[in-house]
Amino acid sequence: MAESLPETAEVPDAPDTPGAALAELARGLTLLGFIAIADTTRPGAAETVKRLTDAGVSIAMITGDHPTTAAAIARELGIPDSGPVLTGTELDTLPEKERVERISRTTVFARVSPEHKVRIVQALRQAGRVVAMTGDGVNDAAAIRLADVGIGLSAHGSTSARAAADLVLTDPDPTRILDALREGRALWRSVRDAVAILVGGNAGEVAFTVLGAAVAGRAPLGTRQLLLVNLLTDMLPALAVALARAREDTAGEGPAGEDPLAGGPSPRCSAPTWAGSWPCAAPPPRWAPPRRGVAGG
Repeated sequence: MAESLPETAEVPDAPDTPGAALAELARGLTLLGFIAIADTTRPGAAETVKRLTDAGVSIAMITGDHPTTAAAIARELGIPDSGPVLTGTELDTLPEKERVERISRTTVFARVSPEHKVRIVQALRQAGRVVAMTGDGVNDAAAIRLADVGIGLSAHGSTSARAAADLVLTDPDPTRILDALREGRALWRSVRDAVAILVGGNAGEVAFTVLGAAVAGRAPLGTRQLLLVNLLTDMLPALAVALARAREDTAGEGPAGEDPLAGGPSPRCSAPTWAGSWPCAAPPPRWAPPRRGVAGG
């Protein structure tokens, strides 16, 4: 920032040098200070990263920013193990096997293009991760479509990302991803419990029918009777479990595992930032916290 003041002395003509034009423009100006412009993180992004990490989700941030900027943002968000930053140029020089290993160990990527984002998602999947990719720009669309779970954020110019996504967040608040994660894990637990009830009940009925037929020479229950037993002992309890609301230990005092986000999924997974991790029944995947410009190429 500078202001123009009346000239108090004649300034000689600037010599014909590369900086002459700049010196001519600055003539008669007085430096008052500097203005810095910061591309800040979205509100709630740091809390989202913390909650996802506590839930067993691996976090990775992919950005087109300078490596120094990317490292600073990663520290601000609290991304675990945000050590060495891997750049797109370095990715291009690595052989296939080493690239997959480096990507699986890295949590911060900088100076990447849309093609690099696709390579990162592919490498994470090759490493056995279940990958969730978030983004809001056209340069994220290819990686979002390639990921196991594509998450599109509603924002200006996000039509391509939303069209390629499996899950679209109409609210740009990143904490909504936690709601989706909680609902998904609660649904998985409900289905698992319902299947356990059905398998256990039917196994008992099969054993009773086989043993009864072996002892008495005929089935102890008729077809209609078996259907009635199934209705009373299997269907209704399974429906009750499947439709039950998610149990959540909000006070942190309940038994372990009451909160669908507590302790992470049984088999862990991961997702990327605009590359990161997601709940699943497979080895860990990788997501990255949404912030303006993170996914920009």
